[in-house]
Amino acid sequence: MDNNLDKKKKPFSFRLSKEKLKEFLGFSAEAKLEWLEGVNKFVNKLKPRHHGVLNPWVGRGL
Repeated sequence: MDNNLDKKKKPFSFRLSKEKLKEFLGFSAEAKLEWLEGVNKFVNKLKPRHHGVLNPWVGRGL
């Protein structure tokens, strides 16, 4: 693994408070979908990618 990539990683946490949950539950179906799509895009940016494969050990026969 590239040591330069390790240095650039920053800790991430997400806390879903009761207030955020109540706010989300009040959204329309369309607004919920838009919010979830935005969250999905954000989470996908955080996932490490290895040559287009999420898990580098998949398909190696180990």
